[in-house]
Formats: sequence, structure tokens, C-alpha cells
Amino acid sequence: MYDNNMGYPTLEQQAEMMIEQKKMKDYLRMFNYLVDDCFDSCINSFTTKKLSEREINCAKNCAKKFMTINNVANESFSRENQALMDSQNSL
Repeated sequence: MYDNNMGYPTLEQQAEMMIEQKKMKDYLRMFNYLVDDCFDSCINSFTTKKLSEREINCAKNCAKKFMTINNVANESFSRENQALMDSQNSL
């Protein structure tokens, strides 16, 4: 992983590590938001140790909706980013 003589990562390697750290941070932020939102929306009773069928279905549907919306947003962002890159390359 370290290509220079000093044993330190190159600038390119440092940039790659920073990108990976940002990706992980973004993933964890999204996961935490999903858990918080679906828990708050779906889990209302703490009288039993197990989730009710309604709570289970609600949580599944909530997570599915969240992932669908996230995928649509990512695809839209990718298209916009690609269009921006294409327009910059044509200059």
C-alpha cells in the first residue's frame, strides 16, 4: 500500500483512503437514518419482547421504500454528474 521510500502513503493513496472513509461514513449515516426513521414510524409498543406482525411488515416496507428512494436519487445524481462531465469535456 505504501509505494514511496519513506513508508508513507502517496498522495494518490491518501486520496483513495479518504474517498473510502467518506463512502463508509455516508453508508453508516444512511443506515442510521433508515433505522431511526423506520423504528420511529413502525415500532410503537414495548409491551412484548417480540415485534408484532404489523411492526415487522411496517419495518420491511419502510426499509424497502427507503432503499428504492435512495437508489432513484443515486441514479439521478449519477446521470447529472455524467452530463456535467460530458459538458466539461466538450469545452
